[in-house]
Amino acid sequence: MQHETRRIAVVGAGLAGLAAARRLAEAGRGVVLFDQARAPGGRSATRCEGDLRFDHGAQYFTVRDPAFAAWVEGARARGVVARWEAPIRTLSRGVVAAPHGTTHRYVGVPGMSALGRDLARGLDVRCDAAIAGVE
Repeated sequence: MQHETRRIAVVGAGLAGLAAARRLAEAGRGVVLFDQARAPGGRSATRCEGDLRFDHGAQYFTVRDPAFAAWVEGARARGVVARWEAPIRTLSRGVVAAPHGTTHRYVGVPGMSALGRDLARGLDVRCDAAIAGVE
């Protein structure tokens, strides 16, 4: 069997692109991620303005997939993710109510951008990249 030497390009270093690249890298493939933003993470972003930090885009995330649940537990152990304990309420036709179910919600620590940084750890991520076309 011939060893594959070509690298795989992943366009977009949001959470889906990072997860795909991580899986490919774990399978022994060479991967390069390209993203137009200044940092990986996509919608899980944290903005800093002076002394202020705030998340914009995704405020929290939920877990449904067992493989993702395993990553979340590892990220919790590394201090990158924490359960969001704040109460959730819905507003429907003027009525405020607690949602049904026990869905756990998680946040990045210290902000949502921590998710992208953690998933990008050890990967070849090239930010500020403009992709003009793919052949």
